[in-house]
Amino acid sequence: MATAYDSATTDGTNEAGLGAHLPWLAESDHGERGPRLPAVSVALWTLHLLRAGA
Repeated sequence: MATAYDSATTDGTNEAGLGAHLPWLAESDHGERGPRLPAVSVALWTLHLLRAGA
């Protein structure tokens, strides 16, 4: 597993062999998120996906 700034999982493979990679584009703009929609930090998304796929 690779981490960025000792906090965000950017690449990894779980025990089942599922690989996840999080390209980081600082200049990306996806607009405002609706305040009523659930959200997950981009820093935790890859870790969540790898754990859920095991």
